[in-house]
Amino acid sequence: MYYWVLLMHDEKKKISLWVPCNLLDAVLSAGYASQTDAVIAGLSLLVDKTKRIQNNTKEDEIEKAEMRVRLEETQAHNETLKKELEKAGQDKEAIQNLYNNYMLQMQTLINQKAIEAPGTKKPWWRFW
Repeated sequence: MYYWVLLMHDEKKKISLWVPCNLLDAVLSAGYASQTDAVIAGLSLLVDKTKRIQNNTKEDEIEKAEMRVRLEETQAHNETLKKELEKAGQDKEAIQNLYNNYMLQMQTLINQKAIEAPGTKKPWWRFW
């Protein structure tokens, strides 16, 4: 029997605590058979709550890491889009310059045709 007491003593610890009378009455009226059962149930709930909080914290850290990765990808994509937009602006400017040069050449040709003397042209019916 002494061995059994030692074995039980290793598996459990005795605690003593002071509990307000109204809380103890509420626990006993809630259906707990003894004060020990109520304290064990309360401590179990506290441990479960702590584990859930720790798990949520780990999940939150994982979610934050995923969000950071997505943020970095989005920032890289934004930088790429900014470079493409800048390149498109430069292309637009180059095309505008090309158009302006073409129009300037056309205007120069029109002006040259207008300056030529009218007598130097052959009539339309002469081939030679």
